[in-house]
Amino acid sequence: MANKTSTLGIIIRDSEGLVMASSCCPHTFVHGPEMIEAKTYEQILLFGHDLGFHKVIAEGDTQIIINKASSAAIDRSEISALIFNIKRLCQCFECLSFNSIPRSSNSVAHLLARATRNLDSCGIWI
Repeated sequence: MANKTSTLGIIIRDSEGLVMASSCCPHTFVHGPEMIEAKTYEQILLFGHDLGFHKVIAEGDTQIIINKASSAAIDRSEISALIFNIKRLCQCFECLSFNSIPRSSNSVAHLLARATRNLDSCGIWI
């Protein structure tokens, strides 16, 4: 089986839209866009928690992950472990919401991921 890799780009903005922090993280053995998006939401929540944020709006361009993370039902798909961890991480925040945005509105995170795709480890800029 081929070693499939992806790089996740995360941008954290304040309520005024100003960039507070960004991160990119390479992941190996990712299989398909649903897994990549679930890993991205997991990284958003981990990054926000690590930075000490209590109120977070997680935005992405895949509605299916938002639906799974927001559902009380137990996920039984191949990404169930990621969904379980996302739900667990949600409990770390005082206020958390998920927003689905068009891919075009997420271009900075995609450009960050593309520009850093050759990194061997996570990069963080604050």
